[in-house]
Amino acid sequence: MIPTKKWDIVRRVEGDSKFCKSLAVVIWGTTVLKQRSVTGMKCNAKKAAEAKPPLTPEKVSAIKECLSQKLKERGHTSEEINKRLLSVRKYLAEKISDINWIKKLSLV
Repeated sequence: MIPTKKWDIVRRVEGDSKFCKSLAVVIWGTTVLKQRSVTGMKCNAKKAAEAKPPLTPEKVSAIKECLSQKLKERGHTSEEINKRLLSVRKYLAEKISDINWIKKLSLV
């Protein structure tokens, strides 16, 4: 459950990517997101880095369901919705990367 005021703000966000990323911040917060990964697997680019814990699968599913509902309300077909839901994990990975990138910039 998220506060109604925050949901009203997120619900009006245009675009699948921005919607998913905004909802992720409301659900987990940036502090938690920067310490997690989408899958929990080790990063291929950073061999020495340890694997981060995965995002809660139930919450990832909730984001997918919210996006699906939003797209249904806008009249999209089931086939198109399913195709667009395949990008949710990518959007979440991008958001985590963005948060960590901003963190690195602030340390410089």
